[in-house]
Amino acid sequence: MNIGFVTRLDAFVHRGGDTVQLEQLATALRAEGHRVDVHAGTRFQLDQRWDLVHIFNLQRPGETARQVGRAAARVPVVISPIYGDTTGLDAQGRSLMRRVLAQVASPHLIELGKQGRRVARGLGELESIYPVLARGPEGLRRWVLDRCRGIYPNSEWEAEGLRRYIPPERVDKMEVVPNGVDVGLLERGWTGDAFRQRWGIEYDKFVLCVARFDERKNNLALIRAALQADVPCVMVGRPAPLHVGYFAHCKREAEAGRCIRIIDEPLSQEQLTGAYRAAHAHALPSWLETPGLVSLEAALCGANLVLGECPPVREYFGASAWYCDPGEVSSIATALRAAYMAERNLYDIDDLIQRRYSWRQVALRQLECYEHALGVRAMMEV
Repeated sequence: MNIGFVTRLDAFVHRGGDTVQLEQLATALRAEGHRVDVHAGTRFQLDQRWDLVHIFNLQRPGETARQVGRAAARVPVVISPIYGDTTGLDAQGRSLMRRVLAQVASPHLIELGKQGRRVARGLGELESIYPVLARGPEGLRRWVLDRCRGIYPNSEWEAEGLRRYIPPERVDKMEVVPNGVDVGLLERGWTGDAFRQRWGIEYDKFVLCVARFDERKNNLALIRAALQADVPCVMVGRPAPLHVGYFAHCKREAEAGRCIRIIDEPLSQEQLTGAYRAAHAHALPSWLETPGLVSLEAALCGANLVLGECPPVREYFGASAWYCDPGEVSSIATALRAAYMAERNLYDIDDLIQRRYSWRQVALRQLECYEHALGVRAMMEV
């Protein structure tokens, strides 16, 4: 099968979980003998050899709409929306200015503002604004999903949230495809000692957080919770492009304590494996994750997990983690302390991850979904 992967314009400059998902799925599909071409933004060239186009991300509806519009007239299109309702984040987790804006401005105007800022900083294309002007974000999500032959949420919770955009008679084109983890990291990744030596980590035991700095990831609350719980915390991440001020605030509060270390430089997956192996626990008290690829990677390496309470995370990790309310610093602090004091890999979570979430397993599931979207299975049964 020949497949075109299309993602947001800045996916390989400002990397996120969607970038890793795309790259790892492409690698796994190629290992199964399929051709995958990868493109970013809205100006990609359609290849007549493609059997379908797989688009990643519905969080920027204007950009996604341009991508779908470019491809759907000539090639079947499917999508991994990587989408979630951010109501809780908007109500509690944003800065004061953004909370006020969310209350007084329409979603249409807010989305226009976000995309305008991306274009101004070279992180988006001007043509991605036009669809938002014409339809608004809610209308665009319906328009996009209506034109996709397959819709692949990462969890049942995400699927439930997307159903409001899809007519009841067409929900059968939605199939859950979970996120995965590169189990090969266990063989080629750094050791914990190598990570400690490279970055001079002297804590005997510490909690790790691998995440970009932005309000959704809740880094500031984690810093305050680690200080409150007196738990050493190593944070690996750089600021999201529209959250530089938030990152500066995080650094100021981290520097005021004595148990927080921020490593704000890019690390390879192999180096991150060393960080996961060195850490006693990994914390990601986000407002929303589906479920957070770094949590899967940390669990693969046997780190205890501290996670923000949200349904997709529960679907993946069940009772094998410590959960907290992302809006309560004291709740995060309690979970941090409990995971820190417990035996490492208390729930044998590394075994769970290897059995359920390898990228090969995910790729085989994805191929089944492609066949369904293209009608291949139906033709074979005739």
